[in-house]
Amino acid sequence: MGYVNINDVFCTSKTGYKILKGINLNVEKGECILLMGLSGSGKTSLTKLINGIIPHFEEETDFVGEVLIEGESTRNISQYKISEKVGSIFQNPKSQFFNSDVEGEIVFGLENMGTDPELIKKSLKKTINNLNIDRLLGKNVFSLSSGEKQILAFASIFALNTDIVVLDEPSSNLDMDTIETIKNNIEIFKKEGKTIIVAEHRLYYLKDIIDKAYYIDEGIIKDCFTQEEIKLFNSKKENNLKIRTLSTPKLEVLEKEFNKNDEYLCEDLSYTINGNLIFKDINISLNRGEVLGIIGKNGIGKTSLLKCISGLMKKNTGSVFFNNKLLNNKDRLKNTYLVTQDINSQLFTLSVKEECELNLPEDRLNQVDVVLNRLGLDKYKDKHPMSLSGGQKQRLTIALALLSNKEIIIFDEPTSGLDFKNMIIVSEAIKDLAKKSNKIVIVVSHDYEFLNTVADGIYEMV
Repeated sequence: MGYVNINDVFCTSKTGYKILKGINLNVEKGECILLMGLSGSGKTSLTKLINGIIPHFEEETDFVGEVLIEGESTRNISQYKISEKVGSIFQNPKSQFFNSDVEGEIVFGLENMGTDPELIKKSLKKTINNLNIDRLLGKNVFSLSSGEKQILAFASIFALNTDIVVLDEPSSNLDMDTIETIKNNIEIFKKEGKTIIVAEHRLYYLKDIIDKAYYIDEGIIKDCFTQEEIKLFNSKKENNLKIRTLSTPKLEVLEKEFNKNDEYLCEDLSYTINGNLIFKDINISLNRGEVLGIIGKNGIGKTSLLKCISGLMKKNTGSVFFNNKLLNNKDRLKNTYLVTQDINSQLFTLSVKEECELNLPEDRLNQVDVVLNRLGLDKYKDKHPMSLSGGQKQRLTIALALLSNKEIIIFDEPTSGLDFKNMIIVSEAIKDLAKKSNKIVIVVSHDYEFLNTVADGIYEMV
């Protein structure tokens, strides 16, 4: 028997959808395993079985079979007791924060468990030193970049010192430098003897850490690979499995030069908030039919730039022109559709189809099924948007952008949580949006693999 045992588990939603089908998985103490596979294949549900979210919190999901931690069934252990053994790091770290200050967040779990104050101080000091996070101390959690928030999530679990660590898409929306930090943190967990389960689409940074990789497809474990076997994968094997590259991605798209003769211009854009300069003198240009990729480190101001050019942030200087017309904030809002990182904030109705039909003229309703089919969402059209996996939600927001009648379409990290197959589908959809629908398209992304397939030019914020 392993340290974590999943025996003949079938997991089903209240609507009857079979999420997991006969899963058998044994994880030894100190082992690091990877769960890989298409979006919606059941990876996240598997992590929720291990950390007790299923069945203790997710009441709309049932399972039969047995999930054991150190020989004890998670059905019979309270969530409080499970959390003493299992620490979780989620795709969106904001969902697990409880404090506004960094130090308070790091020690929250220990305080909540009634740990001796002297032990809390020692744990805090060890966490700061081992993870090298002095730069975060004294900061407000809400002022942190996406990368810093994920590093803080790691710190809070490191301080908690659980024997098992479950990670769900920990590299989403992170730049290459922060992913390297995340890799180092996972290695620290492993050296500490932790048992680690990672569900992930970006694979290259994990290939030297994991002991085994399990390939999940439609709720079934189809294959298991050792680290040595994973390292021997070539592009053909990756394509057959429809997984992301195991080689470190390199950006192959050239920089887009600013041209005042282009149809869409952002000239000398600057933005300051509360006396802090977020970005200064941004100059970008492109024409209809082009896709411009914007890159830069976490916290450099990319999302703020998108909000400024789309008219959501008013206190900016500089100019935005479209077809030689100066666009004020009202014009920018009228002409621009922005797909944000926080996809949940853009979903409002009770079904996927209703979401697509919302505010759509009657003469265009026939386009909904076509777009859903193209993005592989047609079989989910009657499902509640919030019941979709992260990758499925991401594709739904792409569908909404495709159905919008805006001239300027902007995407902020559109491949967050997407596997290789769906990354290509989204890439082709965005390219068609630009070229066939003759739109202005701007994409912010840290995903070089995606940008190499979709972007005509790159602008780097520094």
